[in-house]
Amino acid sequence: MMVEQVAQGAALHWLPAAEAGGQELQPPLEGVPEVLDWLAAQHFDGALVLHSSPYELVLLLLDGAPIGASLRSTVGGQVLVGPDAPRALVERAGAAARSAARLLPFPRPLAETLSAALDPQPLVRPLEGTEQLRAALRDVAARNHHGVVDLIVGERWGRTLFHHGRLLGAYHYDNPVVAPSLAALGRLATAGPGTLVVRRVPLRPPTPVPWPLAARPAAAPGGPGSDNGARPAAVEQRAIDPVRDEQIESNLLWLLSHVDKDRDRAAQSPEPAPRVLQVLGSFTNAMFAFATHLAPTSRQRVVVPRQADVIAMLRPRHPLLAELELRKDEIDAPALARRYKALARDAAYAADFYRGMVRGLLALTQHAATLVLGEIGDPAVRARCAAALEVWVASVEGALQEAPSAER
Repeated sequence: MMVEQVAQGAALHWLPAAEAGGQELQPPLEGVPEVLDWLAAQHFDGALVLHSSPYELVLLLLDGAPIGASLRSTVGGQVLVGPDAPRALVERAGAAARSAARLLPFPRPLAETLSAALDPQPLVRPLEGTEQLRAALRDVAARNHHGVVDLIVGERWGRTLFHHGRLLGAYHYDNPVVAPSLAALGRLATAGPGTLVVRRVPLRPPTPVPWPLAARPAAAPGGPGSDNGARPAAVEQRAIDPVRDEQIESNLLWLLSHVDKDRDRAAQSPEPAPRVLQVLGSFTNAMFAFATHLAPTSRQRVVVPRQADVIAMLRPRHPLLAELELRKDEIDAPALARRYKALARDAAYAADFYRGMVRGLLALTQHAATLVLGEIGDPAVRARCAAALEVWVASVEGALQEAPSAER
């Protein structure tokens, strides 16, 4: 893992332990807006950590407002930050997916300091040994540093907290308790060459991160920190149909296996790019067809949207989807391949078109997959299917990074 990726992607996930202890919740993702409403009413300072296998979403809150969000997966792939993070969680796990949530209340100075993880341009420099670490920490303290200083050695990290120049303490990867001693960081500094990342608290309060779903109209009384200690209302748990869940899992894994084989054959062909686009376009159609097939027996009474409507919804983020031709509300995959072939081979636009279209098709596929995952009642089966989809998406994105700049 590159140091830059660790420093920029995982910083918001490096949370300390809460002095007052955390509170456990189990809301469905569609119930998170209720939780956020209660936290806003309490002017909550701290973090809300949501686990919906294989994903972890961290929301950092100040005065009850979520000012930062970061999503990562246990199966790898890109870490998403900002509004894309909760949106991706809902799209990939499904709005009805249950989550294991933990509320971590922090004192206001500590919560403010942790917001330095949002620094878009941290100072990054190499560091080796305890002497360099002590000199660096003295320097940032002398500069009245307001933020965090992260030391990264391989996959291990330690964090020092400064609130307007005052040392709040430090903690590290295998002991999240904030302590006044920097001894553990000193030991980390002797473990090998490392990287020091100095992050500053934003000068202006960040724009609150919206949740992609509207809150349900009815909310239960009480909430986190209320007098009666009641938890947020939960949607009635879906009945589990083991036979149906098994069929959905089997069909989904079959689809993923076949699209991988088709994509491998396309990648080895004389003209890989147009053939890969055709394969992904056909797979997008298959995923929407799968969701449509499940709709008549849906206990959620899901209505599968037309692909044209989903394309229109996603076009602001994936403008190249406007280039798709539809036939009977399905992507005309052969026409997409021909569209790519019509582009000039020496034009940079050919490469941009390929990458942009692949990402657009992935977004369409994940939208349909969300509907499919929402039909699985057993959380264990749903987690397995979500993990399989995440691995497949990561493989497509990985191949995209290695794609040639133009057709050879």
